[in-house]
Amino acid sequence: MKRLVNVFKLLKIIWYREGMDEGPEYDIKQAMLALLVIAARFPEPMRQLLHDMERLYINPVFPPEKQVVQYLLETCDEYRKNALVPQEWDGVRAALSNPTLISQEITFESLHDRHLHLVSTFSFIGESDPERSATLQRDLAAPLLVAEMAEQLTDRQDISDVESPQQADGE
Repeated sequence: MKRLVNVFKLLKIIWYREGMDEGPEYDIKQAMLALLVIAARFPEPMRQLLHDMERLYINPVFPPEKQVVQYLLETCDEYRKNALVPQEWDGVRAALSNPTLISQEITFESLHDRHLHLVSTFSFIGESDPERSATLQRDLAAPLLVAEMAEQLTDRQDISDVESPQQADGE
C-alpha cells in the first residue's frame, strides 16, 4: 500500500511538471491507479498486458475508440488458455471486471499512451524478490501438477479394472 501511495505522489509531481496541475481527468486517474493496484497483486500477468497495450498505440490499424477493459478481458482469456497458473489470469480478470475499481467505458484514446507509459513504468511495485516469485510460481503450480498426475494414474487404474477378453471367457 505504501508503495502505491508513493507512486501516486510521483505521478502527481510528473503531472505538475508537465503543466497538468490536477493531472488527467478523474476516471483516467482512477483507471491508472486501478491498473497499478492490479499490477501490485499480479505483477507478471499485468506486465504482459501493459506491454501488449503499449504495442497497440504504435499499431496504425488499431481503433483508438476501443474500450480498454474490453480489450484487457479478451486478452486475459487468451493468455489464460496457455497459462501455467491460470488462477492468476482469473484474478486479473475478476479485478478488471469490477466497475467500481475501473471504469468500463475508458477508451485507448482517452487513456492516452503517455498515461499508459507511466503505468507501465511503475508496474514493478508488486515485485519484491525474483527468487521468491519463482518459488511462489512453483508452489502454485505443484498442486496442479500433482492433481494432473493423480488423474492420469486414476485413468490407468480404470483401464486395468476393465476385464480383458481372456478374463471374460474364464481362462
